[in-house]
Amino acid sequence: MLKRSLVVLACLLTAPLACDSDDDDAAVCPGAPELLTVQAPDTAAAGDSITVSFEVENFEFSMEGEHDHGEHDHDEHDHDSGGEESGDHGSGGFEFRAGEAMSTETGCYVGHVHVYVDDLMTDPIAQVTVPSADIVLPTDLTPGAHTFIYRLHDATHKIITPEVIVERTLTIQ
Repeated sequence: MLKRSLVVLACLLTAPLACDSDDDDAAVCPGAPELLTVQAPDTAAAGDSITVSFEVENFEFSMEGEHDHGEHDHDEHDHDSGGEESGDHGSGGFEFRAGEAMSTETGCYVGHVHVYVDDLMTDPIAQVTVPSADIVLPTDLTPGAHTFIYRLHDATHKIITPEVIVERTLTIQ
């Protein structure tokens, strides 16, 4: 009788571990997110609208439209704080309502690309949530070569770590 009670007790104690259906069905991303290619023109004029296209792997665009961040104070570059920002990004009261950071279908990050000119320690000139978009270049870009930096962020605006960055040179005429 004692042996049977121990077997029943052992089954009861291990059953929740074996029957955790939420975790068994969870999607697992097949690899780290990658920004494989960035298609952008080599030359443009300050104030021009340019089309930029992205090819990504193990990453999904949030497809929520795009907005620029405008001028505001935030510290998205602080990796220790997780890079969280408030919902108001200073662009006409627009509030970015981000979804979950991971896709329930693929397990991969969902997010967007921040576009910077010459330095990551400045506000991005655009945030792109679709694979191809038009970006209006700042009117105050000086003639000459500029480094455009494209960095993946999740849907909550946190920098994906390890950072996924692609740099391209654009010459302003």
